[in-house]
Amino acid sequence: MGGSHDSAYPGGQNPLQINIAELAKEFPLNADGLFGEPGTGNSQVIKSQDPLVTANHFFDVLSQGADIGPMPDGKEGQFANFSNVTFVSLRPTSSDGSPSLLINLKRLGQKMQKIHFEKKD
Repeated sequence: MGGSHDSAYPGGQNPLQINIAELAKEFPLNADGLFGEPGTGNSQVIKSQDPLVTANHFFDVLSQGADIGPMPDGKEGQFANFSNVTFVSLRPTSSDGSPSLLINLKRLGQKMQKIHFEKKD
């Protein structure tokens, strides 16, 4: 997920890119630069003993340095905005019932990631 630069930030990296690198120390990225294992459609899956705690941890780490507020669409969740360039959103309950997190780096020319957090068997 690294490599692209945003001239609006000192050092050229968007804070979200820095936060992804920090989280990757705990949850390594795969060969495509994504967290977790392939899931349904374009989403990834991370399994843990407590999916909501894991999803909240991801959001807490990834949202460092962002403006945090409610979801723009009014649904339940949190939205972390990095100067209208990149964002992270967390929904405690997605359409399939699991917590989900969206990492959007599209304005930096990188893939958007949707991650579902599921209970480990």
